[in-house]
Amino acid sequence: KAPCPVISVRAGYDAARFGDLVVGASVLPDNTFADALAGVREIASCFQSRVHLVHVRTSGSDDPAMLEAYFKQIAVIAKLEKYVIAILPEQDPVEGILAYSHEMQAG
Repeated sequence: KAPCPVISVRAGYDAARFGDLVVGASVLPDNTFADALAGVREIASCFQSRVHLVHVRTSGSDDPAMLEAYFKQIAVIAKLEKYVIAILPEQDPVEGILAYSHEMQAG
């Protein structure tokens, strides 16, 4: 885990085509995650981007429907205009988020 927000842009990516932003999403207490999305919301607004909130399940017993409802509520609280919620099956979180990013051709 990084002690601060991290943004990664793939080499050779054209900033004029920042249509999709992928954010690794965690379940955090209170509105901590929604508050953290303020900077993402600003970037998304500048580029008219869609924000992908991507959560990798940590256990096979995690309920995808409950996770999706949680992240939808977070997106509303964070005032994201365009967003997608992706709940990925249990796997290495970094590998899962990177694979999803490549699939979406995100920056």
